Amino acid sequence: MSYLENKFFLIGLTFIIYVASQLLQRRTGIAYLNPILISIAVLIAFMLCCGIEYDTYAEGGDYIDFWLKPAVVALGVPLYRQLEAIKKQLLPILLAELAGCVVTDLEANDSTTSRDAPNNSAKSTTEAIPATQPASSASNIG
Repeated sequence: MSYLENKFFLIGLTFIIYVASQLLQRRTGIAYLNPILISIAVLIAFMLCCGIEYDTYAEGGDYIDFWLKPAVVALGVPLYRQLEAIKKQLLPILLAELAGCVVTDLEANDSTTSRDAPNNSAKSTTEAIPATQPASSASNIG
């Protein structure tokens, strides 16, 4: 099963699953069958079933990441071509960005406070176990 942990096999599997997910969405027409979401779910299930560590998968993912960076930079060209339309819609764009930042910050603060809040219903293991003296020193006492 060493081929399952081969980074090139995992890259190929990622592309095959993604293409299959695209075909599934096209044939069914169901918008919720997002190819990226389906690919992630199938890959996670596959990795869990086969016992493949994420670090092993990430080694192959570095190759994908390498080729995606130029694609992201290339998105700047269409954005530049639409600069006038973006300028006309600047206020709604900025308000949407601000709303997203505020909601994200509120959610992050909310989850941090609930996670850090003390849980009085259960004691920690160090509080539940009374401290005892070693047997050798207990026998020497009085």
